[in-house]
Amino acid sequence: MARLALGTASALGLGRFAYGLILPAMRSELGWSLAQAGGLTTANALGYLLGALAAAHVAHRLTVAATFRLGMVLTAAALAATAVTGSYAVLLLTRAAAGLAGALVFITGGVIASHTAARARSAAPLAVYYAGAGLGIVVSGAAIPALLGHHPGRWQLAWVGLAAAGCVATVISWTAARGSYDTGTGAALAGARAVVRLWQPALAYLLFSAGYIAYITFLSAYLTSKHANVAQITLTWTALGIAAVASPVLWSRPIGSWPAPAP
Repeated sequence: MARLALGTASALGLGRFAYGLILPAMRSELGWSLAQAGGLTTANALGYLLGALAAAHVAHRLTVAATFRLGMVLTAAALAATAVTGSYAVLLLTRAAAGLAGALVFITGGVIASHTAARARSAAPLAVYYAGAGLGIVVSGAAIPALLGHHPGRWQLAWVGLAAAGCVATVISWTAARGSYDTGTGAALAGARAVVRLWQPALAYLLFSAGYIAYITFLSAYLTSKHANVAQITLTWTALGIAAVASPVLWSRPIGSWPAPAP
């Protein structure tokens, strides 16, 4: 499961959250407003939404394991593409592509982790899988501030580094996603009917996402505006990442002991 967790590390830690670390340098170099900076986060979220909607169909056509691998490759490619241009329009597309690819990884990896947890009769595989996002935050938080320092022009190099890390994660996790998993139409229809019953938690998650995405997008920009040094930014981001790693582990036991919801 540790290798599979590199999926969340790449899709979320590198593909989504690391943008907040590079944002101050990109704003300085490209002359963006805060609205333009937020636009790239919006594009990433829209891409993720499209990927989430398409994941079941793609997995049904390719298998869950193949879709996970495809998402990993596309995530690394999108990170690399972000490094080669300063065009705002093109960057919107690359961030959207990273979101779409990340959704394929996150959802199909979750399916594999869930099947593994069911076979093991333990929530530990799920805890390890979701902790991967925090690992990605820790890695990017430890490396990117030191790389950029007081040289905003290095922002493209930061994206190259993220792409390289994504490639390494892809190679290591490649054989972690294997086997066959049920993606039949019956399950898809059952999932569609369940959406009606899920509107309350979906609304809660919507509000949660609106808060934490804005926070993590502009956190580094805020710290930079307050003249925080590299060590302070690094410490803040690594603390966030460590908390994200610990959270699934701490919550796995109480969640596992809660009674199952009524059908």
